[in-house]
Amino acid sequence: MTLQVRFVPAALDELHAADDWYEQQAPGVGAEFVAEVWQVIERTAEWPALAPRVAVPGTSSEVRRAALRRFPYGLVYLVRGDVLWVVAVAHSRRRPGYWRQRMNG
Repeated sequence: MTLQVRFVPAALDELHAADDWYEQQAPGVGAEFVAEVWQVIERTAEWPALAPRVAVPGTSSEVRRAALRRFPYGLVYLVRGDVLWVVAVAHSRRRPGYWRQRMNG
């Protein structure tokens, strides 16, 4: 069963910001970034347990991070019922773990 996909608002903002940044670097690269994000989302929605778990102290939720291949980003997500919640579109080398505060909100 493929899960429904929803973004927490801050994760959607991150997706748009990264898209804008890549598009400013070279026309078309932002669209390539978004396309790769959606490929990872589709794969993850079908097989949510494939990505490695991420330890988040203070939460009982099983949080995972699916890496993009071409871009230094990962999708941080959790599954609740039949919904895959994208918690962050996080850069791999900037502000590690900043999104953990979203787990309580």
